[in-house]
Amino acid sequence: MNKLKLIEGNFTKEESMELLMGIYTSKIKFHDLKIFSSEERFGYKDKKSVEKIPELIEAKNRAQEIISTSSSSNFKIISSIIIIDSEDSEGDELSNLTREELISRILELESQINKR
Repeated sequence: MNKLKLIEGNFTKEESMELLMGIYTSKIKFHDLKIFSSEERFGYKDKKSVEKIPELIEAKNRAQEIISTSSSSNFKIISSIIIIDSEDSEGDELSNLTREELISRILELESQINKR
């Protein structure tokens, strides 16, 4: 299992907006392309991507609202840990966890990283 950090640092209001809007926009474009590709290749839309886009748009709008309405001019942004693990790794300790257990495990790892 490999662990990576996506974002960690202090950013101005403008930098925070640019960074987060860029990430959300990129993720939305990714799912748009998956939908397009699936339609072209198979004749139907990718269901997961169709469901994910409204969630991403909502999160993007919420982040924009939080930053734009804040009286602060500086923000600390710390991402979750990115865990890269193959689905075919049989017996892996993460493969049998429920969603809640996995989230709890990620928060534990994030806490350990923040202590360093």
